[in-house]
Amino acid sequence: MKLSGWLVNAAGRRLIQYAIRVHLYAGSPEMRIIHTLVYAGKPKEDFLRSMSLRFPLQASGNVVWGLGGASPHTGQLAAGQSVVLFETGPKKIYHLAPYTQDKSVEYAVVDGDREVARGKEAAGWARLAGPRAAMHVAMRNFWQRHPKELVVDAGGVTVGLWPERGGKVLDLRRRSDEIDNVYHYDLSLWPYGGEGVGVTHEMVVRYGPANEDLGDDLTDRVNAPLLLECAPQWYADSGAFGPFAVADPEHFPQLEGVQNVGLEWIRHNQRAFHWDGMIDYGDTLFHGYATPSHYGYIGENAWCSRGYVGWLCNDGTLTHSLFLQYLRTGDYEAFRTAEAMARHVMDVDTCHFCAEDPTYVGGGHRHDQQHWGNGVRGYGTATHGAIDYYLLTGDERALEVAGEYAQFHAFGNTGEDEDRIGGLIRYWEITGEPKWKQKADEILAAELNVPAEAGWRFATAQHFRFVSNTSVSLLYYLYSAPPADAARLREALVKSVDFREPAFMSSWDEAGYLALILCSLAYQQTSDQRHAQATAALAQRAANFPRTVDVLPDFVAHLRALPFEEMLATARQWSVNNVYSLNIHQMCSLPYALAAFQKAGMTEADVWSVERTSTLPAPFEEVLDPKHMSSEIGFAYQVSIDHGAPSDVAGGRSELVLLENGKPLGPAHSAHADIRKEGLGRYSHWGARTLWFSTSDNSDPRTNGREYKVMCPGPAEQQ
Repeated sequence: MKLSGWLVNAAGRRLIQYAIRVHLYAGSPEMRIIHTLVYAGKPKEDFLRSMSLRFPLQASGNVVWGLGGASPHTGQLAAGQSVVLFETGPKKIYHLAPYTQDKSVEYAVVDGDREVARGKEAAGWARLAGPRAAMHVAMRNFWQRHPKELVVDAGGVTVGLWPERGGKVLDLRRRSDEIDNVYHYDLSLWPYGGEGVGVTHEMVVRYGPANEDLGDDLTDRVNAPLLLECAPQWYADSGAFGPFAVADPEHFPQLEGVQNVGLEWIRHNQRAFHWDGMIDYGDTLFHGYATPSHYGYIGENAWCSRGYVGWLCNDGTLTHSLFLQYLRTGDYEAFRTAEAMARHVMDVDTCHFCAEDPTYVGGGHRHDQQHWGNGVRGYGTATHGAIDYYLLTGDERALEVAGEYAQFHAFGNTGEDEDRIGGLIRYWEITGEPKWKQKADEILAAELNVPAEAGWRFATAQHFRFVSNTSVSLLYYLYSAPPADAARLREALVKSVDFREPAFMSSWDEAGYLALILCSLAYQQTSDQRHAQATAALAQRAANFPRTVDVLPDFVAHLRALPFEEMLATARQWSVNNVYSLNIHQMCSLPYALAAFQKAGMTEADVWSVERTSTLPAPFEEVLDPKHMSSEIGFAYQVSIDHGAPSDVAGGRSELVLLENGKPLGPAHSAHADIRKEGLGRYSHWGARTLWFSTSDNSDPRTNGREYKVMCPGPAEQQ
């Protein structure tokens, strides 16, 4: 049963839209309840003090209570008395918070006016039993979703979704009314604050005989519910998730190993840093641990990205990658990690209501320190994660949100939206409604509308979101649409890979963001060994860890048992840190590359043995076009050059010389933080065709009227 409606204020103005889904099962005394709220108020005026659900049970006489903390707390209930377990969670921390700082979720049990217990990480169940019957209520991920409260009295149990006790107020204002990209890297001013934010809670209510006492057993079942699953090979053979490889650690120990390290790195950080709370739980931060911001400072024992602590908000479609890891391994913990992240992005990071402009509904927020701090984009949705979740579980809320995503992709205020084609074609598969395929076909036609002589056959450039968002989107069209409708797409991806093959196979040329999925799809379509070789060359670039790293027996169990400091050392050994890069180049891409290697009869040793060319470029001079220059941060500018040459990346030493009106600038090979902060001619050739630079007097090279030229000697002069 689904009950839905609105909560209004005293004046009748709608503040919160709610939906309560109640699942009842034949022969079972339990109800599974999925409660979703969507905030539709005015964030600068409307603050949530409390919200609760009440479950009645009339009890009299000898009444006992139980509350699940770190261990069970029990007692007799006096007439007219109530017993409360509540948790408010730690103080909210926004910036550079070390993992060593105590962020534990503490709880207290209060009997009347007397505190009877205190502890950490409450299990989150309540029991009320009288002479005739007992009732249990358990909430999933209770302490992780703080603040929360359970109140037991003779009339029933109240579940505080947002308790008034503890003094916290749900405040969904945007952090500021200004764009701040120094510390928080706001790229757009989202004027509506948390309007449209959703939150879903899951709980079980059970009525039974008076002597029934389930306690922690019920919570264990709520937190780790049964999952109907097929064997990984069945999922792979179905084609419903594209051509991915079932995990094969025997033949690909290190390529599988980096997938496992990546997953456990995410999970360890979520736990160590306590990225918990009703709004935050399930998400991960964007960049990396102990890495420098764009301004050069590093948070000790902390995360810092571009000067801000920024949530990923599913940029790069990480939820899909996590579900994919579950599909190929059957690892239940991978599923639970994917599920928590998908639920978070579907609710909190998605705009479900916008009174002023409903075309934003279904859009996902760009990553920021606040989940809703930046404007909505198509790539911020959990499109594929929500659909994966629905296909694997039948979750009605996931299907509901997938419908919002489809509406946004098809007709909304889309902005940057690389998930449109694949999201629409998959939603068409589920619903059978022709309009979704028609829109997917229309957008695909625009994507393929490039000049006949173009080498790269897509309108979207090979940028970072092409790697996972666009490539996954195209993959799903290729495997979901009728073959005749996908013919142009097959041709475009093969020709694009052929065009980029020389750069992919080069030992120094810029392959760009690694088009592993595109390359593996080209091989799947053609069985041309050149495409398998190009996929291997890109996999070598993606596998930026020492190939002597050992994969221990029972590697996943070993990783999960590691304390954070040892997991950190392991992540560094495997060159795993930046979650976004980890996702697009490894977790999302390698499962498809591995399928191509398996089809080609290659082992991991064969992948490492593929030779890349090292032919150096001829001498060149190139005048830089101011129209192609872009401001980065501080005094730093970026520009792409047409001619490629070996660069400063990965310990290289570029021979490129930068001239300003004929005079050499420098020093060359400068750190990017120094270019931003000091400028004065510093530059770095970073990537075969990318230059980071500053002018001699820190003026703007786009408008100062000076000529900027790069020169590179030929092979003989370099020798």
